[in-house]
Amino acid sequence: EAGGLAASLPTWPAFPEVRAALQEVRARGWKLVILSNTDPAFIEASKKLIGVPFEETIVAAEIGSYKPALEHWRVFAARSGADPSRHVHVAASLFHDIAPACELGLPTVWINRLGEAARPRPSLELPDLTGLADALDRLASQWEARPQRMQLPAAMLMHGTNDECPDVRSGAWKRCHSHVVEQAPASRAAGDVPPSVVDQV
Repeated sequence: EAGGLAASLPTWPAFPEVRAALQEVRARGWKLVILSNTDPAFIEASKKLIGVPFEETIVAAEIGSYKPALEHWRVFAARSGADPSRHVHVAASLFHDIAPACELGLPTVWINRLGEAARPRPSLELPDLTGLADALDRLASQWEARPQRMQLPAAMLMHGTNDECPDVRSGAWKRCHSHVVEQAPASRAAGDVPPSVVDQV
């Protein structure tokens, strides 16, 4: 049932590589920010399972806007004051994240767990979060060759649940955002979750 699935979402584990990959990203001096189409309770449960600190969390339920609308990025810019040319958006959804980030002129890393064709093209593409720290450093090395408007810490944006997910309040299915860090439990039957989630287990 949709209601049962919605209740189970906060317990879905992270993909195996996520914690180590994000720990390495932080160790190299990157700051982590979540832009999520969920609500505070859901994302806090997810963050505990991920087990890595995040500097900021921006969720749809608090700002009254859902990606691919641009309000998440506007709120991030207002809260952080970060130079847009010195942060990277990392995501698995082309529609909800990569396309609007490209529209804003941001560097992007697409986590393409399904081996899909990219439209639009991200700055870089990875099959999972393994190697993310190297990818981010590669993008940052390109910044050093360009004049800097502001000397602010680079921030890496990411988010994570599924591309089609249930509204945790009503149990109805709606478009949300894509799996970057979490996976549906392997024990769950294929018919219990949408194909976009099953394909990423």
